[in-house]
Amino acid sequence: MNRNRIALGILAADVVATLLTFARLPAQMPTHWGLSGEADGFSSRLMFAVAGPAMLAFFWALIPLTLRIDPLASRPLSPDAPPAERGAFVQLCLALMALSAAGHIGLMLHFAGIAQLDKWGRFLLPAMLLAMGNFLPRVRPNYFAGVRTPWTLASETVWRRTHRLAGKLFVIGGLLYAVVLLVRPAFLPAGFLIIVLLAGLPPIVASYVWWREEQRAAH
Repeated sequence: MNRNRIALGILAADVVATLLTFARLPAQMPTHWGLSGEADGFSSRLMFAVAGPAMLAFFWALIPLTLRIDPLASRPLSPDAPPAERGAFVQLCLALMALSAAGHIGLMLHFAGIAQLDKWGRFLLPAMLLAMGNFLPRVRPNYFAGVRTPWTLASETVWRRTHRLAGKLFVIGGLLYAVVLLVRPAFLPAGFLIIVLLAGLPPIVASYVWWREEQRAAH
């Protein structure tokens, strides 16, 4: 099954769910939650319902455009590139697209009173971290996704080492966050921010260190 069929299936599922739940949604829908876990941003149900499919359609259109205009992603892979890098960028985009659709559908089902998903919906965030951790080590060098520092973009070796480290940290972070949510569900927004920082900062620092090592070895 090619990427267009998968993306179309995700979009169709979100559109169907939107049509089925729209009449039962409250007039005002929460769209943003603060660090306390309380909703602090709202929109009309029409805006909320339309935003989900619209965002997915935009994301779907962005995938081939990105591959076409990105000088790094569009060039042939180097002979020593791991086979796993082939197609991983598209797979990551589709995985994030699916998680976004699941979040949108879950919120509509919850606020329409069809299914109480508040206890399980919060685990979409750990799932997103795990998806990123799984795909990051396999994303080829590009300008749009991944740990894009001056040093990873300057060296494919540094890119791969950095993304292998980032992948491990995001997987660990996703698992740790899931455990934290089981113990303290109210830790949702603040916990996600802390986990992302703890998983995202070390690879940035490491990319510079590895690039410096590479430069010293070359001279």
